[in-house]
Amino acid sequence: FFAALFLASIGMLIHVHFLWNHVDILLAAVILVIIIKTLVVATVVKAFGYNNKTSLLVGMSLAQIGEFAFVLLSRASNLNLVEVIHYFDALFMEHYDLIDYFLALEND
Repeated sequence: FFAALFLASIGMLIHVHFLWNHVDILLAAVILVIIIKTLVVATVVKAFGYNNKTSLLVGMSLAQIGEFAFVLLSRASNLNLVEVIHYFDALFMEHYDLIDYFLALEND
């Protein structure tokens, strides 16, 4: 219940018109972030001596952007440290990444 409420409340911040105009760039950015974070975490886990399967599973499990990014993004936006277009880019990436993460958990 909390996950659905959280995603719905964050989803209300997204402007559909902006999303529709930038969907290709945004999806590419989400995929790039997930791939890079997976590879970085998997490399670190592999450096600790775990096998390839374990390091890849841990990397994929920790590849989500995270809820704390919403707090940081909101604070940066309030302090005018982030331009509006970058705010919406990051907001969509975080939202899509969380939806993807919750769907992956449900399919386990």
